[in-house]
Amino acid sequence: MIVVDASALVCFLLQEPGWRKLAPYVKHCLTVDHAMKECLNALWKASRKGLLDEKTLLKKAELLFKLSKVNVKMEKEEGLVLDALKLSLEEGISVYDSLYIVLAEKRKLPLVTLDSVQAERAKERGIKVIFPPLER
Repeated sequence: MIVVDASALVCFLLQEPGWRKLAPYVKHCLTVDHAMKECLNALWKASRKGLLDEKTLLKKAELLFKLSKVNVKMEKEEGLVLDALKLSLEEGISVYDSLYIVLAEKRKLPLVTLDSVQAERAKERGIKVIFPPLER
């Protein structure tokens, strides 16, 4: 099992350059339930920018829901938010990013992210980080 953050999930859903390299990680992973909202928001933003039409957006949202039932296990954020807030204050990163670090730390799991700052903060805390190089 591995923790995957929203940046990696969004890249996979939007089939951004390099998304196939993320497929093995998305096959069987854990994330924070907040990732659902982050991913849906990213899909909405892509649609607002004209990168997705509404029909495609809804298909990708359906795929995310299917993934969350089979491949992507969602952990409730309630048990993580206070620690995430403390980490945010200590490290100067968002609570959103901190949630994934705290989850990986508590579960003693590696973290897959495309966010370089989040990756660095996680490494500083002794978390194994997988930061796959993508064709961007």
